[in-house]
Amino acid sequence: ETQYNKGGLLSLVVSIYAYTGGAHGMTHWEPLNLDLTTGRHLTFADLFPDKGSRSAMAEVVEARIKAEPEIFFLEGFDSSMFSESQTFYLREGEIVVFFGLYEIAPYSSGIQEFALPVR
Repeated sequence: ETQYNKGGLLSLVVSIYAYTGGAHGMTHWEPLNLDLTTGRHLTFADLFPDKGSRSAMAEVVEARIKAEPEIFFLEGFDSSMFSESQTFYLREGEIVVFFGLYEIAPYSSGIQEFALPVR
């Protein structure tokens, strides 16, 4: 699914579903974020190079965990909890980080998305 395609930036999310037995199948989202002017893949570190720059995004995650504690495994979140390979995509006016099934919440809570408004 195309999430963003403007100004030389392309952001796609590929949804992959597999059922290999058990109670339910698993859905995995694979983002592809490209700078079409250079051909480079954009990484989380390109947008948020250090803990300080990640703090605004961490506050968005933290606020949602505090507002809906019953759907998360975590009691809180800070910028050090983002991985170097943190998944994200771009959307009009937003950077959206997401966590796969079972990463920060149970399967029943689904893939968790957190949007940070940007200008």
